Amino acid sequence: MAAEDVTEPAATVGPADPGSRISSPGPRAAAGRLEPGEAKLPLGARPARNAVIGIGLISYAWILAGTAPFSMKALLGVLLPGAVLGGIAYGRPPERIPPPESVDATGFSYWIICVALLFEWEASAVRDNSPWHPSLTDLINPLLAPHPVKCAAIVVWLLAGWALVKR
Repeated sequence: MAAEDVTEPAATVGPADPGSRISSPGPRAAAGRLEPGEAKLPLGARPARNAVIGIGLISYAWILAGTAPFSMKALLGVLLPGAVLGGIAYGRPPERIPPPESVDATGFSYWIICVALLFEWEASAVRDNSPWHPSLTDLINPLLAPHPVKCAAIVVWLLAGWALVKR
């Protein structure tokens, strides 16, 4: 190997070493200016804040999943995030998406048929009250019975609400 190919590691960092790859947090980093070679987080990326919010959401969902169904605590636990998200949406409305030039009638009709079938299923299950024709909620409740699954479903529900508000 030639002497030019060997690079020596930047073991010491000091003010006299401007080309080093390792930098210590100095007054420029504290002032918001980055030194050459320092990585900058993308806009909106705050890992500590996101971690705290994530832990808070999961904790809230865990507590809410432990409440008895149709109780006052469960009702308030569902209304509270809805009121917060509604307040955010009212106070800071999202940017509107322009309407499409035309509507795909075929795709729209498929969605309408699916929604109509779901409503018919629920209505007939309520009308018949038969164990042979359970409602969709009766079919889904055993799947959501375990506490961790119910917690995960609540987190997904909260994130879906946030996505609608943020949109």
